[in-house]
Amino acid sequence: MPWPTIFQNLFWTLVAPLTLTRSHQSSEAGQVLGRYRGYTLTESGQTPVLAAVTYGYDNAGRLQHLAPVDPAVTSNTELLASNSLYTYVYRTDSSQIDRIEAPAHTALHDYQPRGNQVRSLINHTRDRESPDSHLPSSYALNAPDVVARHDYRYNQLGQRKDVTQSGTAYALDVASPTATGSVFDYSYNAKGEVTAADRYEGLNPDSLLTPIVNDTFAYTFDDIGNRETSTSFQAAANAPATTTYEADSLNQYTDIQLAGLSSQPSYDQDGNLAQDSNYSYTWNGESRLVSIAPLNPQEGATKLSFTYDYQGRRVSKTVETYNSGLWSQTSSLAYTYDGWNLILEAQLSALKSLTCGGWTCPANDGVGK
Repeated sequence: MPWPTIFQNLFWTLVAPLTLTRSHQSSEAGQVLGRYRGYTLTESGQTPVLAAVTYGYDNAGRLQHLAPVDPAVTSNTELLASNSLYTYVYRTDSSQIDRIEAPAHTALHDYQPRGNQVRSLINHTRDRESPDSHLPSSYALNAPDVVARHDYRYNQLGQRKDVTQSGTAYALDVASPTATGSVFDYSYNAKGEVTAADRYEGLNPDSLLTPIVNDTFAYTFDDIGNRETSTSFQAAANAPATTTYEADSLNQYTDIQLAGLSSQPSYDQDGNLAQDSNYSYTWNGESRLVSIAPLNPQEGATKLSFTYDYQGRRVSKTVETYNSGLWSQTSSLAYTYDGWNLILEAQLSALKSLTCGGWTCPANDGVGK
């Protein structure tokens, strides 16, 4: 299971480097010496906490709770009293998650009788103290306290056969505003490649109703697995259209055609996409994307630039806008990590220089891998 974390999308305006302080458990009762306990993120020399998380474990050493600290809350006691914990509950004698209890909702996981394949995911707002709140069978399709529900079925090869989507979130579905839910039905060829993904109104995968045309997809492939055609709804034509692909001996697409328009992508010596019909792409020596720029910029066009740290994590993103023949910076974001987990996205001033991503870099202890 990936290590969970809380991502703070705060768009903080930074005036000082950041310091990430990690804490670990001691040898006290109920603790394991050296086990990761959490982190605190502050601006160097500043008192306010930008972000902080505390982890707790059950007797089997599995993650049991995660407590995010709101920067506006100054006391952990106040936080815990506010019932802002995320709690992880596991199936008996298993590492599989049974449910995740969050402050405003609960996410239930139900599995196939044998194996690890998920049968249902149910995100609901029912009182977690209710005796049936933890039983997937107690939730009817489109129950009023279900925000989103996904029910999966598989064929004999373990491939996903269909998924039924329901819940109050689907009442706002732009693709089918009158539907209370929908079914995505999948088809495969003998090599296990998806050849069709078609969405239908209704909640019965065994009796498919009206197709949702703008969510209907079809694909064909060559003998080595390169896509040859894809057919999908095109808003500009208000009808389905087919895109054709040609690949070279390196399995790179060299010609892509749709509605009479052709694009001939080109690649660098490492196989990275260097140019398509609209943009040029620049990569560093480790094949990480460092810039995307339009080939023929028009007024208001944007250009993106990225930088990375010594571990390959993206640490900054700069956006420039094209006006009156010149590029000018309009925003610059810095990203802070705990191990490999992104925990903070912050707005930088245009004059700020970056050193190791703009914060004090802690030694990596492998957390989050």
